[in-house]
Amino acid sequence: MGTSLENIVDRDVINADNTFLKQMIDLIPPHFYFDNDTKEEIHDMLEDAEEWKPKKGVGSNKKRHSSSQELSEKAKWKRAKLDPTQLKTVTEIQAKLMQHDSNEREGKKQKKKKRHKKTTEEDSDEDEKEPDSLEDDEDTGLGSSIDSCEDLRERLRAKIEMLQARRKNLSRDSNVEKKRLARKVSKMKLKLRRKSEKQNKVKGQSIPTPKKTPNKSPVAKPVFNKEGKIVFSKFDFTDVDGGKEKKKGSDVLTGKNYKKLLEKVEKRKEKLEKVREKGGCGAARTLQKKIQWQTVLQKAEGVKVRDDPELLRKSLKKKEKLREKHTQEWKERTERVQKTKQQHQEKRKRNIQKKKQSRIDKKVNRSKKKGHIIPGF
Repeated sequence: MGTSLENIVDRDVINADNTFLKQMIDLIPPHFYFDNDTKEEIHDMLEDAEEWKPKKGVGSNKKRHSSSQELSEKAKWKRAKLDPTQLKTVTEIQAKLMQHDSNEREGKKQKKKKRHKKTTEEDSDEDEKEPDSLEDDEDTGLGSSIDSCEDLRERLRAKIEMLQARRKNLSRDSNVEKKRLARKVSKMKLKLRRKSEKQNKVKGQSIPTPKKTPNKSPVAKPVFNKEGKIVFSKFDFTDVDGGKEKKKGSDVLTGKNYKKLLEKVEKRKEKLEKVREKGGCGAARTLQKKIQWQTVLQKAEGVKVRDDPELLRKSLKKKEKLREKHTQEWKERTERVQKTKQQHQEKRKRNIQKKKQSRIDKKVNRSKKKGHIIPGF
């Protein structure tokens, strides 16, 4: 009795833990839980299953879509995602996958049984002694792998024929179906190739995969400059300083020498007027456009272009006023320094004279005390 009660309690605890774990797993969204291979299997299963396909009433709007104007397959799938009845949890999807796999196995077993019956009827009694274990060794035996490859080939041919038949009646909505079928055919081809590789590995004849030779970068030849020296980088920096000399009086209107800038702007203006007089408005317009493009490019590079004559005149006047102010301040400062210097010198002279007089007075007083008669005192 004790052992049976313990077993019942253990089962209850295990069932409670199992339900709790399932509930926790169901909180995870399926697109985060499953890997890419499982997602492909689920996608194939969803395409084959009738109950998971979008229903006619899901997401339909009678006012917007009439019977003549039907929704595309992509739009149906998109709207079916928002239907709460179509949403499945992780455990439900796992159960459906297990059921789908079991149904596929049963279908394959039935096909093998039918094929086996045909071979027994046509061949001799020796074929009747074939072991039944070949029906269940889909993933382990050689015969099952060969049969599965044949089944995949048959399915692939059927899908290709169906795709070719549907290509004749193409419309805007059937393009989605065409893409879906093409994707499915490519997946089936991939499965077929993997199955054949597994079969060859079991037989001991693995398909030799072509080894990718590493792309050897071509060895760069040594580059020599004009002087015959090897250049180790892509750019020859030896000719930067001595090659092109800077143009004197370049057209770049930058800096704080407003007088020269104003002269350049006035010269440019005179040049435009001369071109307008000689070549007409067209040549002057092209030259003006060229100048405008130069200024735009310089501004794009971050250069502060000063080409406004009025602003230049204002800044020049301001600079001259500042210069006059600074000169006046400097003059006042020098005068003030000179005055203070003179005052200090005069004070020093007075102090020296005062000290001399005090010394003379001391000597006279001493001599008077001693009884010496000093003339003039």
